[in-house]
Amino acid sequence: GRQSCELWNPQSSTVLQVLVSIQALVLCEQPYYNEAGYERQLGTSDGAHHARRYNEGALLLSLKSMTTTLRNSAPPFDALVALHFAAASSRILARCASLLRLKGPLERAALGGGGKA
Repeated sequence: GRQSCELWNPQSSTVLQVLVSIQALVLCEQPYYNEAGYERQLGTSDGAHHARRYNEGALLLSLKSMTTTLRNSAPPFDALVALHFAAASSRILARCASLLRLKGPLERAALGGGGKA
């Protein structure tokens, strides 16, 4: 399990902490191993399984955030949001297709990707 969790504290947290967190948990391929206590699982089959699930969860949360942004963008940002997602749509869809290829038929159906292998 998780040994510690750093939360934002307006009185003591710094922008450097935010930037380091972004670097460790966003700008890397396997952020799971940068979570407290999980680095010990690096190189194990359990670690690989949990790292894949972690990345899948992060992708699904990102997709949820994207759909919320698209549905609820504020008027001053409508054009910018539309332009961004128009430019990024092929990359986003390719990432979703990649995730679905890794899943079995039942998992694909649960994610809305159809049940055919």
